[in-house]
Amino acid sequence: MSFGSKLSVFFPLIELTQRNFLTFICGLMFLLHSARGVAQSEDSLVIPANLGESTRVIKKSSALQSKVQYSADDTISISLDGNTARLYNNARVEYQNITLQAGLIIIYFKENELIAMGIRDSAGRVIQKPVFTEDGKSYNTDTIRYNFDTKKAKIKKVITKEGEGFLHGEEVKMMDDQVLYIRRASFTTCSHEHPHFRIVTQKSKIIPGKQIVTGPAFLEMLDIPTPVIVPFGFFPTIQRQKSGIILPGYTNNAQRGYGLTNLGFYWAASQYYDMLFSADIFTMGGFQLRNTTRYARRYKFNGNFNIIYNRLIIGRPIFAEIGRYTNQSDFQISWSHSQDPKARPDLNFSANLNFVTTNFYQTSTFQQNQVLNNNIGSSISLVKTFPGKPITLNMGVNHRQNLQTGQVDLNFPELAVNVTRVLPFKKKKPTGLPKWYEDIGFNYSMNFRNSVSFILDSLRGNPLEQLMRNSVNGISHRIPFSGNYRILRHITMVPSVSLGSRWYFRSYSFTFDDSLRRPVITDTLRGFYMLNDLSTSVQFTTKLYGIFNYKYGPVKAMRHVMTPRLGLSYIPDFSTGIWSAFAGRPFQEVQVDTTGKIGIQNRFPGAAFGTPGAGMAGLINFGLDNILDAKFKSKKDSTGESKVMLIEGFSIDGSYNLAAPEFKWSVINLTARTSLFKGNLSVNYLTSFDIYGVDEQGRRIPQTHYSLTGSLLRQQSQTLNLGTSISSTTFQRWFGRKEDKDPPSTTSAAESDLYNPAGITSGDINYYNPVMRVDYSARWSLSVNYALSVTPATGSVAPSTIQSLMFGGNLELTENWRINFNSGYDLVRRELGFTSINITRDLHCWMMSFSWVPVGFQKSYFLTINAKAGMLRDLKFDRRRSLGDFPAVL
Repeated sequence: MSFGSKLSVFFPLIELTQRNFLTFICGLMFLLHSARGVAQSEDSLVIPANLGESTRVIKKSSALQSKVQYSADDTISISLDGNTARLYNNARVEYQNITLQAGLIIIYFKENELIAMGIRDSAGRVIQKPVFTEDGKSYNTDTIRYNFDTKKAKIKKVITKEGEGFLHGEEVKMMDDQVLYIRRASFTTCSHEHPHFRIVTQKSKIIPGKQIVTGPAFLEMLDIPTPVIVPFGFFPTIQRQKSGIILPGYTNNAQRGYGLTNLGFYWAASQYYDMLFSADIFTMGGFQLRNTTRYARRYKFNGNFNIIYNRLIIGRPIFAEIGRYTNQSDFQISWSHSQDPKARPDLNFSANLNFVTTNFYQTSTFQQNQVLNNNIGSSISLVKTFPGKPITLNMGVNHRQNLQTGQVDLNFPELAVNVTRVLPFKKKKPTGLPKWYEDIGFNYSMNFRNSVSFILDSLRGNPLEQLMRNSVNGISHRIPFSGNYRILRHITMVPSVSLGSRWYFRSYSFTFDDSLRRPVITDTLRGFYMLNDLSTSVQFTTKLYGIFNYKYGPVKAMRHVMTPRLGLSYIPDFSTGIWSAFAGRPFQEVQVDTTGKIGIQNRFPGAAFGTPGAGMAGLINFGLDNILDAKFKSKKDSTGESKVMLIEGFSIDGSYNLAAPEFKWSVINLTARTSLFKGNLSVNYLTSFDIYGVDEQGRRIPQTHYSLTGSLLRQQSQTLNLGTSISSTTFQRWFGRKEDKDPPSTTSAAESDLYNPAGITSGDINYYNPVMRVDYSARWSLSVNYALSVTPATGSVAPSTIQSLMFGGNLELTENWRINFNSGYDLVRRELGFTSINITRDLHCWMMSFSWVPVGFQKSYFLTINAKAGMLRDLKFDRRRSLGDFPAVL
């Protein structure tokens, strides 16, 4: 009798003595021995009459007390003499967390042994090699032989994954405590069945989940032994983090001397945070110290904190007079923190802090985006929302830093309370048409700010005391009321009234100084000062459409959309009369020159939120936005037409101040943007015109440009930006080629996931086959940006032109070769800007990277060939030249 596919036999729960591979095999022997009468060969075996008595064997205390399941795709048979059981084709046995699978499993009851091995397919290849898995730990083997009496196993050609690496062994002895003794063993982080490199030893011992210990070992590359020999090997395979010393790398710099790089210590403090301390040290005195702290709580938050201190010493002090000596210190402090949204949906804390000295990026990094960055910023915020209420509370700190001037603007702390738009007059249960007053709504915002500005390099003595003395603070309240109405059916009107109040705690008193011939501050007055302001405005907008249809030609229709804007606003003069009293008298009358002329001075210079303005403003704001698109006849489109945006935007903006004594007209700005070649070329243009003329020094004067030159407008400046980004995908779209969704694989796939749980791979590219060596459908991308800025001559001031070209790209020559480059060119100075070229080669288990900065102060190159696995990070080759190796640029 023959049983069908996937035959399974289940047994009742019985006491389990050991949960390991050896007990599992022993139990399997009892299972098959007791089931000899159930499974019979197709030839002649008859089910015995005393089947019930033979199954009593499993009541022994050494038997398994759990459900055991076994199956085979082809056959499960027992020999005629009852001493051999065979499970053929995808044989699989499962017990709790233990699984054994192979093409063939044979049990020899007389010898008390079990053998598992692979089978051959129609092509003669060995497939379905034995795989033993326990608690997610798998062993890939050629043959497993186990003896039930000695409880020991012999395994041939085992491959098992340990941490980031793979352990290979020709012959393995497994003891009853699961310790493995291996002859001709090798350890590697290469996943290939025949690895590209390995550390080979004749004898080794492995304690699963803890460590691998070997005798004398040597490094073998591509089956070639190397002279790199160690007297013994120790490879920890514990899955948790472990503290330890980080061995340094070696470097030699022409100007900085010999050096050790990345010397450090890793501290695995706990499962929630760790620290990395590292340093670069040079014999000429320079060094760099680094500390990185990482922390995380699952489903709560994560972040990192970094400190870098760099002491750059290039050359010798005796060469300082000729500019061949540099001695400077720089540092960076950065902190990043993010909160999981699920932790507190109504409360979120985040931080992105980045504080550096002025020259840090110039001397300590070679990344283009950092070297070319002139401004950096930081922010720390705590946001509280109140579910069901329109209130948001925001507390934080932020800073802005100019790396060119060293100017630092720090806001510490900041507090903001915001109320979203509220409609107080809107009926909860509307009846009939809404009344006009139901559309009136208001917002509310309150801000507290303490700010200070300083030059970083100018801080001396006690910097904290200086910052507190120079800080300014205040509180601002603002309530804007507005409505939204439609008049004359097509015009939208938005009237608004804005009330504001600023609270300060310090003002200044001025007196005219005869020696300086100008007003100066003579006293600082502490107290509470409330400055109020008021402004009103009304805005009108509408849309006008012009549609033109064509019967002949490729154009079917064109549409022109115009959006005219007109606004009226009024701001009182808060420097005199009743409006000065309403505002809290923000100005002081004082003598301003030697003739005795009386003027006004702002009593709150540099205030955190400014002050109400002097002078009435009655502004008429105007603008016009334009969009032009068209429909073309198209045979490719199913609708028979295609839409094209000819002009995406064309705007004119300006204003006229009815109350200004002079310069009533503002500068008129004109902007235009569009895209060409199916959106692959973006065009942006900006220019500004002034109605007023200038004097010989280029200063604006209250005379029209027309009265001076006969031209209506004077062009101030114009800027043109062109940008494009194309790639291999773009070309395929242009020329109708479809991108390969499944590019050809360079490696042969593993037999199946079932027999390859460790992810072992095989096969390499045949580099002697030109078709395999070159990928003719290589992916690439290229971006080019052109910028032109022209300022015409004004009076005696000469015209200026800025013209530059920025470009960068990526190229994947093959699946494993990648080239990235970024550069720029100043077309006026005819100079090459910051340029970086990066080449990477994926060597499967190794990685080669080459970075080159060919010109400039950051001129350098780095060549690194290293093993990918983190546990072998020190197995690498470095060659570098950087700052100090090119004295001509210092």
